Amino acid sequence: LRPPPAARMSVAQTLGVRSYRELFAGRDARRVISWGLLARMPMGMASLAFVLLVRGEGGSYTTAGIVSGAYTVAAGAGAVVGGRLVDRRRPAPVLLTDGVGDGIALAGLLALAHARSPEPALIGGALVAGAFAPPVGPTIRMMWPAMLPKPELRTTAFALEATIQEVIFVVGPLVVAALAATISPSAGVAAARARPAWR
Repeated sequence: LRPPPAARMSVAQTLGVRSYRELFAGRDARRVISWGLLARMPMGMASLAFVLLVRGEGGSYTTAGIVSGAYTVAAGAGAVVGGRLVDRRRPAPVLLTDGVGDGIALAGLLALAHARSPEPALIGGALVAGAFAPPVGPTIRMMWPAMLPKPELRTTAFALEATIQEVIFVVGPLVVAALAATISPSAGVAAARARPAWR
């Protein structure tokens, strides 16, 4: 006889909690989770940060939206290339190269915005910065199978990845808004530059 639905749900919840507990018990897994969360936070910060930056320097909402959209499109395209590179090579050199390039490009974009450069220059800077956005997500998804031999733990890790994505796009804009209100619109972009180093 099959157990009633309530009993099956209770067993599934118990197994789910146990899997998360076991996942977080591993020191390496905790490092990957925390690093991945912080390293991907700029994904949720960038769009609003660019809008506030351009508007704060006197640009129009149209220009701000185009700059933000250019970064997002370039980041999406760059993620495809970066993901393929991570699959074929060691992740560390790819992440390091993209991290340095992304930081330089965002610093350049800040300088262009403060200089009130024309719209094409801002868009170009956003495209370059987006293209260098580090492929953190693909790197972490590639690491889990090697780190977690148990299939149920891999399933838990990938489920946690989906949750982290939601957290990023909820918390990121809040952080940018708080920085813009308390410091300056540039602070949101500067914070988006700050990615933790992988150790």
